[in-house]
Amino acid sequence: MFVPVPFLRKLLLVTLCWLTAHMASARDTLSVTPAMPNTALQSWLVGLEDHSRQLTPVQVLAGRDHMAPVHDLLQLEPTNHYWLYIPLRNTTDSAVAPILHFSSLTFVDAWLFVGDSLVLHRAAGAFRPAAELAPGDGRFHLSLPMQAGQQYNLLLKVWHTKHYHPTFDFALQSPLVYQQEHARRERLDAWAQGAMGIFLLYTLLSWLVSRFRPYLWLTFFIAGVALYGLSTGPYMIDWFYPDNPATGWVFNVLYLHLAQLGMYLLVIDFWSLRQFNPRLYRMGLGFATVLPVLSVASFSINYFTGNYNLMNNINLLAFLLPFSFVLLAIRVCWRRLDRAQRFLCYGMLLFVLGALLISGGSFFLREKALDFTPYIGHIATLSIFILFSTGLKEKQRQHELDRNAALAELNRLQHEQNLLLEKKVTERTLDLQQSNGQLRMQWDELGRRNAQIETLINELSHRVKNNLQLLYSLNSLQLPLVQDAAAQHVLRGNIARIRAMMLVNQKLYRPEADTAIPVEESVRELTGHLQQIYDAAHKVSIRQDIQADGVLAPKQLLSLAMILAELLTNSFKYAFGEIGEPVIDIRIRLERDQLQVLYADNGVGLPLDRTNSSSMGLPLVRDLVRQLQGSMEVRNEGGLAYHFRIPM
Repeated sequence: MFVPVPFLRKLLLVTLCWLTAHMASARDTLSVTPAMPNTALQSWLVGLEDHSRQLTPVQVLAGRDHMAPVHDLLQLEPTNHYWLYIPLRNTTDSAVAPILHFSSLTFVDAWLFVGDSLVLHRAAGAFRPAAELAPGDGRFHLSLPMQAGQQYNLLLKVWHTKHYHPTFDFALQSPLVYQQEHARRERLDAWAQGAMGIFLLYTLLSWLVSRFRPYLWLTFFIAGVALYGLSTGPYMIDWFYPDNPATGWVFNVLYLHLAQLGMYLLVIDFWSLRQFNPRLYRMGLGFATVLPVLSVASFSINYFTGNYNLMNNINLLAFLLPFSFVLLAIRVCWRRLDRAQRFLCYGMLLFVLGALLISGGSFFLREKALDFTPYIGHIATLSIFILFSTGLKEKQRQHELDRNAALAELNRLQHEQNLLLEKKVTERTLDLQQSNGQLRMQWDELGRRNAQIETLINELSHRVKNNLQLLYSLNSLQLPLVQDAAAQHVLRGNIARIRAMMLVNQKLYRPEADTAIPVEESVRELTGHLQQIYDAAHKVSIRQDIQADGVLAPKQLLSLAMILAELLTNSFKYAFGEIGEPVIDIRIRLERDQLQVLYADNGVGLPLDRTNSSSMGLPLVRDLVRQLQGSMEVRNEGGLAYHFRIPM
């Protein structure tokens, strides 16, 4: 049978087109299996950029034939919606649920279609609230359940609000393998964060115990790096901001600034820049004061605009400050640093190296650098801690050696000082023994002299007493024999004066002469004796108010007794001729370093021309007051009154 050539050509062309289409369809469809390894979807995905942000999943799925490979997307605006498409087929005879995972993207929606029919919608993303996540899904992974032998159309919508160009690093992986890798990452994070927590607690307790400030600054540094690691991972957001993760992300850079602050203060304090290099010290403080301004600016940009890309660029430029400060400090201070301080220098070099790696990764990889940045920070921080602790141990060891040497020197000096003191004590003891011997001899000599003086005083007192007693007895014996009234008057006055002197002498030279002189007792005995002489019937009432015991010297007491004897004698003899109730008041008290003596009677008084008379003992009273350097006032109203002021 003859077949025309044109027909054969047409049949061959149709067959070739069918085979080409079938092969293309088989190549563009990704096969999913239960043991599927980690498979990147970059080469399978096609997509488009939605400038209007108004397209629906159905509209996009209908126009999937017009999508371009993702590596050809221009990404004119990073915050536009990006739609990605990939066909999937479960080539096994059992249901599978592969894990779709990615990194960094803020909002991701996944729709799974069978043909044009929607069978599944899942949501994920760094800023996705926990309430919008399906059970078992996370912010950076979601599950895609697929039936046996079924083909699906997977449609993804990416909305990345951080102003970075989105990275479509989607990958499919079997649940078992993903869970194993995820658990391994969590264990690594737990070890790193646990070590950071232990070192943080150690440095904080070390500062509380020792009050050594570099421990506090190292605490700031470790706390900043540890918090940054927690906040860039899912942990801090899941703990504190599960329903508002975008708020949790705005604090990330602030923790880095806290670490930088600790680094500045640690270098300034531990290397004693204030003392040895004031210019570098002021530079470090100036850079440290920039951090609050940078923190406020970064927080404001993140919170109000969400432009993390701009914030990252600003902080990359600001990283030049700690780089330059640390390198300049190492260059300037290296020669004078001791061994302990140089250990921190090695740690700072590691800090610079880690910061360069982080900055370079952030500059070239942008958000992808967040996958390894915390680990670099942890390694650098732990290295700094270990080196700093080693330096402190070395410094403490050197300090212990210096302290022991100083103690040995102090012990030597103390031993020499003790020998010198013992020598001086021995010499001083000999001097004191000689002085004590001389004092003992002088004391014995004074004792002998005092005994002689006491004997002489006793002899003198005895003779004065005998003479006064003799005069008193002679005058008393002579008084009854004298018939003349004037002579009797003179004798009685003499007897009164002698008796006053006898009483005072008796008080002054009594056996207990070392005690205070009893003024009141002396005055009462004197008034009683004179009243017995002149007023045996006790017609005159004598009122006494004396508050001056122990304040009078012997000479003052003798003069006071003579004054009172003269005044009492005058009152008894002349004042109460016609008075029905005669009274004498005697008041003695100490006021403001003056002895106030008030003597008064209610007698007839004296005419004015007789107050200055030379009779009746008044001149003697004035002489006695003058001897005492005192003053006297006389009042002649309603009796006679005397007011004496005697300085003490």
